[in-house]
Amino acid sequence: MTDMLISTELMDQIKEAILRIGSLKVPWDNQESLSDQQINVLLALPDGLEQVENELRAFHAAYFRDRQREAVWEMVAQYKIEIAREWGKGVNEILGQDIDQIIQAYELYKLCPALDLDMPTIIQHTKPRVVLQLVLFQDYAGWEWPLAMEYEDARDVLQLFNINPRKILPQFPDLPGRNGKEYVNADALRNLWADAPQGGQYVIALDMDLWEYHLRRDQFHTGIVLQKGTEIWLHDYWYGMGSGSSVKLLKDLTILKQNLSYFFGDDNKTIGRGLGEANHFTQEYWSGKIFPVPTKRPAKQTLRPIPKLLRTFQYASSISPFQISTFIAAFNDFSPLENGEIPAPGQKMEMDMKSVLWRQFPIEGKKYLREQADKNAIHLVFRINETIGQVRILHCQFLVNDDTKEVVWKAIQPSARSEEIFEYLAKIIWKMKGPA
Repeated sequence: MTDMLISTELMDQIKEAILRIGSLKVPWDNQESLSDQQINVLLALPDGLEQVENELRAFHAAYFRDRQREAVWEMVAQYKIEIAREWGKGVNEILGQDIDQIIQAYELYKLCPALDLDMPTIIQHTKPRVVLQLVLFQDYAGWEWPLAMEYEDARDVLQLFNINPRKILPQFPDLPGRNGKEYVNADALRNLWADAPQGGQYVIALDMDLWEYHLRRDQFHTGIVLQKGTEIWLHDYWYGMGSGSSVKLLKDLTILKQNLSYFFGDDNKTIGRGLGEANHFTQEYWSGKIFPVPTKRPAKQTLRPIPKLLRTFQYASSISPFQISTFIAAFNDFSPLENGEIPAPGQKMEMDMKSVLWRQFPIEGKKYLREQADKNAIHLVFRINETIGQVRILHCQFLVNDDTKEVVWKAIQPSARSEEIFEYLAKIIWKMKGPA
């Protein structure tokens, strides 16, 4: 290792060259993709793009650091001729360890170029399958609708598709002004109902364009345009059953958010089985496209204050619009079973964990219950969701000891809003502890 330094003039040149590097592009592997949670954050939160970028940066921190230092090292190495001249050596005598010493002596790593994650490219390479759920339901099983359905049951759907009710059933009102102006064929709609064993919700399978959504977020919040030919299905999330066929739009259909709610997602508030689990629903069906409603005054997407959002929160309620929770007997259930026996430690917990809520609950939370939870306590599990704009986003999941009201395990999404929601709920639950 040489102790020789270099002149101020040459060092100034090297520093200027490093600063001119600017930002480094991080190559994006097309085989990678954003996670479902990252997609929801990007779709739903106003600062979603920044949050996803920070999360990816943190995840690839070691790689980023190596790329930055490589760039600095390579730039300094380009000055081997000048360095050799000042040291009175041949160029081939300037070794890698000499470059390392210069960088360390002059703290050149502090001048590391910035890293550009190139989020537009990342997002453009991410084409997630998203389900557009219209908040419209067919409440009758396929075999029973002709006998049991009343006009009020189908009124909203027939109005959306502009179908004359008389074309569905002869006892329905006759609105001839809709004749010839239908968005779907009346017979096709009847067949769709007949083909859905359990009825279901109206859904459209989409190949989502995330970047387009990000750029026109507020216009998507105003409404959407479904193109002619778009296929609409019925799907029952509880049974995981859907219609074996679809109905196609005869022309473009505009759905304004103020008139008809809808949202992206496929978990129906974390209950049941989505389209991806339906046996008949294969890749070819994920081809729908949507477009935002063009308007000069789009509906601004705003977030509700946390207290207002959670004003109806009830500790240990079973289901509410933003929350799912359930009692979990972590080790023992002290109420006798039908045979009069008390379950063995862990037996009741394993039975509880077969419920729908636990299908996607973090492994760490289950591990806590099995290995660390109070053996004599009843625990409650919470999964807190919020619909923002048209996206359902998972904020936090946590376990509460029902005796002490302490949050004994938690998993919070890396966002300021998720942290705020969790802290707010934790305080509410603690206040419900009551006198000692």
